[in-house]
Amino acid sequence: MHLTKLISRSTEAFFNPAHLVGMLSAMVLLCGVGCKSLPAPAAVYDVRVLDQGWNATQRQEYYHAPQGTQILPYEWFLALEQAHSTNLFRDHDNVSRYRLLPDPNTLLNPDQLPIGVVKDVHVDVIRDPNGKTPKAYFGLTCAACHTGQINYRGTGIRIDGGAAQLDLTYFVKEMFKALTVTVISPSKFDRFAHRVLGERYSEDTRRQLRADVKEELDHILTTEWVGVKRKLYPTPDGFGRQDALGHGGNNGFGKIGIASNLRVADGPVSYPSVWHALNWDWVQYNGSIRQPMGRNVGEVLGVGGVAVLKGKKEDLYKSTVDVMKLHALETQIHTLKAPRWPEDILGKIDGAKAKRGAALFQQHCAGCHNGHKDPASGDYLIKLIPLEVIGTDPKQAVNLKNHKIDTGDLGFGVISAGEALGLITENVAQRKFKELGISPEEQAKMNKGKPNQFRAELAYRAHTLEAIWSTPPYLHNGSVPNLYELLSPVEERSKQFYTGNLEYDPVRVGYLKDKFPSGFLFRTDLPGNSNAGHEFRDGPRGKGVIGPKLTVSERAELIEYLKTHGQDYTYAKAN
Repeated sequence: MHLTKLISRSTEAFFNPAHLVGMLSAMVLLCGVGCKSLPAPAAVYDVRVLDQGWNATQRQEYYHAPQGTQILPYEWFLALEQAHSTNLFRDHDNVSRYRLLPDPNTLLNPDQLPIGVVKDVHVDVIRDPNGKTPKAYFGLTCAACHTGQINYRGTGIRIDGGAAQLDLTYFVKEMFKALTVTVISPSKFDRFAHRVLGERYSEDTRRQLRADVKEELDHILTTEWVGVKRKLYPTPDGFGRQDALGHGGNNGFGKIGIASNLRVADGPVSYPSVWHALNWDWVQYNGSIRQPMGRNVGEVLGVGGVAVLKGKKEDLYKSTVDVMKLHALETQIHTLKAPRWPEDILGKIDGAKAKRGAALFQQHCAGCHNGHKDPASGDYLIKLIPLEVIGTDPKQAVNLKNHKIDTGDLGFGVISAGEALGLITENVAQRKFKELGISPEEQAKMNKGKPNQFRAELAYRAHTLEAIWSTPPYLHNGSVPNLYELLSPVEERSKQFYTGNLEYDPVRVGYLKDKFPSGFLFRTDLPGNSNAGHEFRDGPRGKGVIGPKLTVSERAELIEYLKTHGQDYTYAKAN
């Protein structure tokens, strides 16, 4: 179904009610429950940057370093207005609506793009596989999902490498909704064309630009229509979450061109923190990825990077992925420190209470969450807890385990999604290494000496908890709003709550969860959203029960200790 055929081809047809209603109805259908017309939250610009080991230049490099993504021509993004306003889509107040973090710093960011949004210059390997003329594209970087912010009484606390509250699905759909409204509105499109074309503006260039925009929308909206028609995304992600393996898999495997490879993605997960990630033996919530380069190539392909995965053999695995920049960022992230609880903003630590909490942590938590180093590799060995033991929502792990991929022109037959991810990311990386003339010795360094392995365990990892206070909500799917509820029996946990409020509760340790104008209602009764498991209650262990019921005082003591866990608070250590 080519939805942009609904767009008129003449000035008079712009105001044909059937065309206009049809196009807007299609956009509403495609947006579904994820799109909202809500006021933006008040952006907090008094932002405190904590000492995490980076200087201003390093932070800007992390925020805006291109990695090879390609979502829209860059000049289109700069020129795009909001759907129902003449204000630019990239205005700080608008991007805050999606919980992208405004970045007025012009160091390495002359267009004042929000954190994680980049100008990415490369050749379009699909439309022009033999092209030599790079073009500028709007794209994303890992900082969009892995930079957090906590607001408290008018002060924002930046958490570099932390869990963003970005609703990426909402952001992308609203952006394409704005582009659709632009192409069907004569006045909007004329302003857009003047911004994009500048001195090149003429009736001919305007007409060609409109054709180019319609072609892009045809591809995007057709893809979105397939998702709606096949009900691929039944559980809205909301703020701070994304079914990364589901959406990313559909984006990546969709390029193979076989419809059966698209699968239901109903296992959204919170964006994890990335400090110490290079030291973990396996990453992802289900411990599915081992090699840093394989992980990062997969991340780029999942958020707009392009690779040739069908067609002529000699063209396969050409990509926009920037392996050199990925390696540089991975090396920089290795120097990132977890943030320390800012006592001057969030309140003093109660040392006596934290010390009692440290003893409780050793008794109830350390067995799983204190990863130990492998003396041979230097990696922290992360413990995987089987689903039947931890009892948390199984969707993310089960979906990857059960997903099979027809590899089509790649020639590997029908294999598991994990195998396919490994083969595709490895071949994309190897082709890029060859193109750049990178030696096997340098490749080994970039891969950290690890093979590019993917696996699909029916388990979740118990990662280390340093700075866990800075990454709410909790559990892998973000189904528990604060640490107090996480340490409580399931019946005391919220069955539904609102996300998207960056205002922090330093007592229960989490974002405020009450209803507010631009909030997203998180429902634990939807697929992938269960808040069960990881439960402290009296009774036999297993099937989600990991410890005895804690008193209210014990929960408070554990929380006080977790504000300091992994850092040099000597008064918080148990005797």
